[in-house]
Amino acid sequence: MTGVTTHHDACRRAYIILLHSSTFSRRRLCLASVPHGGAFVQLVATIQVSLADAVTRCFLIATVLIVVGFAATLFLREIPLRKRQKGDEVA
Repeated sequence: MTGVTTHHDACRRAYIILLHSSTFSRRRLCLASVPHGGAFVQLVATIQVSLADAVTRCFLIATVLIVVGFAATLFLREIPLRKRQKGDEVA
């Protein structure tokens, strides 16, 4: 039966396309063609999108914290670490 596409073949093809696609918009487009039984493919795609969103959010929050920390260091007053000059020696 070469002309008949089974549910398993359709899911496998969608999963392969999902793995080889480079953007999430293509992954979502591929999921639209998956039959209702492709729960595993949908689960994998959902996990990938959720993980990407979480990592993106963490990087954005970290970037804001780094900028705030750097700005705070600009307003700190300088405290000298030594009271003595280089030429002064302890007797």
